[in-house]
Amino acid sequence: MPARPLSPYAVAKLAAERACAGAADAGQTVTVSLRFFNVYGARQDPSSPYSGVISRFMTAAAAGEPVTIYGDGRQTRDFIYVGDVVEAIVACLERPLSGASLVNIGTGRQTSLLEILDIIEELRGAPIERRYAPARPAEIRCSQADARRAQWVLGWEATTGLADGLTATWEWYA
Repeated sequence: MPARPLSPYAVAKLAAERACAGAADAGQTVTVSLRFFNVYGARQDPSSPYSGVISRFMTAAAAGEPVTIYGDGRQTRDFIYVGDVVEAIVACLERPLSGASLVNIGTGRQTSLLEILDIIEELRGAPIERRYAPARPAEIRCSQADARRAQWVLGWEATTGLADGLTATWEWYA
């Protein structure tokens, strides 16, 4: 799909990708721009503005505190385990490439925030109090990677299932 950035952050990322592609087109270098989708795993700082919802949910669940859901919780994201992201980076470094490549790093599957909370409740073995707040302005309702190009360009695909990734992440947060 054509890129249509909705935030200054996204505009800056797109500008960086285009600068890399321009350098590659000029024969100055080989570039690979990896577009990471919603990365989760151990050691994410839930207080960081760049941290994902899973780290916030896990931190609250481990402390027995309520979680805040913005909107109805049915918004979806393509959650990818950090170990899979590392494998994608390694594949990128080891694969002989030329020119400029742009690759989505995701699972190709959508999961709602409510589904994530249900799994975390199972891992915790107890319900989690859910508080609802108004949806954030301009929030994307559904996000899903088309990761087929990653297989073609890098020979890579995500292999960690959501349940396994969340279990490993919970073991660290708990």
